[in-house]
Amino acid sequence: YLVHVGKDKVELLAKNLFDKRADVVCNAVQVLARIGDERALSYLKRVVQNEHVEVRLTLVTALAESAHANATDILAQCVTDKDASVRRAAVDSLIKRKGSLAFEAIAGIVDSAHFEKCNTGERQILLNAFSEVGGEHAVPFLAQCIMEFNLTGNSEKKFKRKSAFDALCRNHSEKADRLLVSLSRSWRPEIKEMALDAIR
Repeated sequence: YLVHVGKDKVELLAKNLFDKRADVVCNAVQVLARIGDERALSYLKRVVQNEHVEVRLTLVTALAESAHANATDILAQCVTDKDASVRRAAVDSLIKRKGSLAFEAIAGIVDSAHFEKCNTGERQILLNAFSEVGGEHAVPFLAQCIMEFNLTGNSEKKFKRKSAFDALCRNHSEKADRLLVSLSRSWRPEIKEMALDAIR
């Protein structure tokens, strides 16, 4: 009912986004996200900076189902939120949205300075999302991470290879399968062993 009536009263609903009470803001966010037009999303962009974690969590969860392309941009901003639970929920929502826009958003994050600043757990989550959403389009980058030489045994490069293998295992494209088979025949023992483990 609120969604049906609210379509003509977006501006009135949006006033609740500036309320001091988190529950009032959360309710407004949910209704505006379900309305999901450009006007509603233009107001929801402002919620990215809301001081309450529960409000930002409501935002990223509600936008997972939004049909509007601008929802992807808002979620991409939330992936760099100061709170870990919001960052994780934003990634989950991008995975649910799927499609080229979601993949481009995740790819942009993986290729950003923010990615390098993330802890190893969060980098793995982002790389997994990159692989799951990107499908065959994610494979060349993962292959590059795996094949990079590490003559000095650098721990960062070791993690990069392992995380790329883990992400590749979540990729269900034929291109990913072919890459794993090819890597299982590699002349480089470590890569060969990791590929065989992945296939098993």
